[in-house]
Amino acid sequence: MASGRIVLIVGATGSIGRAVCGSLAAANAVVVGAGRTMPTEEEGADLPGGFVHCDATDYASVEDMLAAVVRWHGAIDGVIDCTSVRKGKAAGLLESLDPGAFASAVSSAIVPLLNICHASLPHLRARRGFLITLASDVGKVAGPAQSIIAATQAARMMFVRSLASEIARDGVRINCVSTSFVADTEVYRETLAGPRGHRVEAAAKRAGLGLPNAGELAALMRTLASKDMARITGQIISINGGLST
Repeated sequence: MASGRIVLIVGATGSIGRAVCGSLAAANAVVVGAGRTMPTEEEGADLPGGFVHCDATDYASVEDMLAAVVRWHGAIDGVIDCTSVRKGKAAGLLESLDPGAFASAVSSAIVPLLNICHASLPHLRARRGFLITLASDVGKVAGPAQSIIAATQAARMMFVRSLASEIARDGVRINCVSTSFVADTEVYRETLAGPRGHRVEAAAKRAGLGLPNAGELAALMRTLASKDMARITGQIISINGGLST
């Protein structure tokens, strides 16, 4: 299992990140959190390894984050990327979108993942460690009003698959947990209350097993972090309650 392993969670104060921290802390991992928002006192209880401020869009900030973890604990066994991307101006029919927002929409969805993986690899290679990230199922299931979002999420998925083939020879693995709407998260509640709320309601009805919650995603990530999963890499694993296959 993850007991005793030093695991860094980037995006630790988001809904999914908090659930992952709690799940790994319960498995006795040395959980270190990172992100742009400082944790509350309650959230800090699931971060026995400490918290470091990091802006994952800035490569130097990512390097400083990793250096801090190594300084505190001597090594890093795994990095889990739970950074969230707000769809904002990237959601909608393509012709309705502002072309001036295209570059930032693509960059914000992909650059943090590239920064985290690139900077982490030397540390993970030394420990035969692991990387886990998130993506949205829109990257593999086509739908209207999601063309830019779909492109960025498909890019994340193919990046994971390609990188897995590069780093397996070094004993490092990377996997991706893909999902759709995640119940009981800030993004879910905001979307439900907004103009796209009907899409959330429709998705909940179509998901025969019910929409997943953050705790269920965290349980899957905890499993992927286990040493028992040492032969699993390059996989895109969907957890969506049967919304799509």
